[in-house]
Amino acid sequence: MAEENFNQLTPAQTELLALLAEECGEVVQIVGKILRHGLKSHHPKDEDETTNAELLAKEIGDLLIAADAVVAAQMGVTRDNITKAEERKVRSIQQYLHHATIRQTWNR
Repeated sequence: MAEENFNQLTPAQTELLALLAEECGEVVQIVGKILRHGLKSHHPKDEDETTNAELLAKEIGDLLIAADAVVAAQMGVTRDNITKAEERKVRSIQQYLHHATIRQTWNR
């Protein structure tokens, strides 16, 4: 008999959460590079000179796909709950920002 996972996640749920965590880490990594080297910088050995801004767009896209996969897997995370959380964040975060203005700019 197969042993049940202690956290009661299926192998598919575990895999999707691992993917989501990995993509979050990649976004954090490119943000760190941008903070150190700038948006227009690129890796000196990168022949096509992909900028850090382009890499950030790619990694955010990868993160959104991973998030969509978690929603599609019906793990209790719904598009409606995410939208509500986004709306709350837009309303609450502005008071803590010194230079930027936050607005929802697209609907996924």
